[in-house]
Amino acid sequence: MSSGFAAHTTSPQQLYTNFISDRQFDDQDIKTLGLELLTPDETFELLGHTKEWSVKLPYYDIQGQLTGFNRVRLLTPKSKMKYSQARASGSHIYFPPTVGWRQVAGDVDIPIIITEGEFKAWQLTKQITTDGLNYAALGLAGVTSWSDKQGLHLHPSLMQIVWRRKTSFADKSRKVYIIFDYDGKEDGGEPNEQVGMAETKLAVTLRGLGAEVTLCR
Repeated sequence: MSSGFAAHTTSPQQLYTNFISDRQFDDQDIKTLGLELLTPDETFELLGHTKEWSVKLPYYDIQGQLTGFNRVRLLTPKSKMKYSQARASGSHIYFPPTVGWRQVAGDVDIPIIITEGEFKAWQLTKQITTDGLNYAALGLAGVTSWSDKQGLHLHPSLMQIVWRRKTSFADKSRKVYIIFDYDGKEDGGEPNEQVGMAETKLAVTLRGLGAEVTLCR
């Protein structure tokens, strides 16, 4: 319960506890991800707008270092927008902090899963680790966050990843799986037009860089 009357009758600490519980996070998840409950004043101080209780989510770069960029998950959202960030802070790629991204970036034999949402990327990362799979998962804040607002076809952070490697025998392509959010209510269970266009453009861009891309349903 994160909106409406319930949001006003449930304490912020309980809302945070419910948020953590719903995702089956433990203390180690909270510590690893750097999650933090923010008061309305702290949310405003971080973002420069919006006075609401929220969960702070720090971002890490491909080196595993904090970037200084943060998004927040609003616990009592007043609209459909559940996440927020500082205005004009741009798009950022979420690299789960326990992955050796430098090794992943240079090894085209490691398939990459691209999903929508930081917490989904983390859940995938944990499952990959549990199952001992040679995969890596990264998250996008939104279905168009893979592009760069300054004119580049692909976000600079994603350009650090090798998508195809030339060898003495033949070029080798990295396998990529795109898993975006959609309600599946369209004909044939396809995503809506906005999501469909975004994933198609991302697939075309990555294929142009040499990746072997699969759109997952």
